[in-house]
Amino acid sequence: MERITEHHASDKRLRKGSGQLTMTMNNREKILVEYFREIADVVVTSKTLLLKEKVIDSMGVLELIAFIETSFSIELTDDDLTVKNFQSIEAILALIAVREQDRV
Repeated sequence: MERITEHHASDKRLRKGSGQLTMTMNNREKILVEYFREIADVVVTSKTLLLKEKVIDSMGVLELIAFIETSFSIELTDDDLTVKNFQSIEAILALIAVREQDRV
């Protein structure tokens, strides 16, 4: 993993969809990449194995859950709390998409 030294602002532009404001997938990914830059001072991609590569630990997962629920206005269930769902940004984005569909 590459260490970073400079802070990058995340892109939080919104677009209209289904009668409500929703973030695009690309923006969600940017927000999550920025989150990991800030908390772990590392550059990650959508496929970085977050737990295996020790970007986050078990306490980090709890903080990530709170961040996801707040940032994306979703509520995760106990069934969502699996290693598979938090193994990468790609997996997290899929989980967010499922929970957003549940809201509609």
